[in-house]
Amino acid sequence: MVPKRYKKLVLNTDGALKKVQFTVSGRKIPLTEIRKRELDRCEQLGVVRRYTNNEYDHMNDEEIT
Repeated sequence: MVPKRYKKLVLNTDGALKKVQFTVSGRKIPLTEIRKRELDRCEQLGVVRRYTNNEYDHMNDEEIT
């Protein structure tokens, strides 16, 4: 992902407003990929889960939370 520049107003200690530029960059990782990694990690650690991988795949975000 290409870094994006933003501007924001910051209040200095002397009470004056100052414009500050900052850069934000990162990758977007699909939730399904994050879930898969975590489920695989839990399996390797021997964590007991209430649901199977297949059941988790069919749940929506609210049900998982």
